[in-house]
Amino acid sequence: MVGAMVRHLISLRKLKRDHGWIHTLLEEAENERMHLMTAMRIANPGIIMKTSIMLAQGKRQTALLALYIEGKM
Repeated sequence: MVGAMVRHLISLRKLKRDHGWIHTLLEEAENERMHLMTAMRIANPGIIMKTSIMLAQGKRQTALLALYIEGKM
């Protein structure tokens, strides 16, 4: 999601096409989401596990956003 968002914003800023790369990144994000949803159904996690997942995702997405923007600027 982060990569697709950054690619989208760069594409708008530079007024250039990205040749479908945004859609590829969104498909990968959907694939990862489905893996997480499957694991959540199997494990039936409690509030501690759900909180841990949200915190880990927040840290990961922030780090990925910083790395992706750094590489694109």
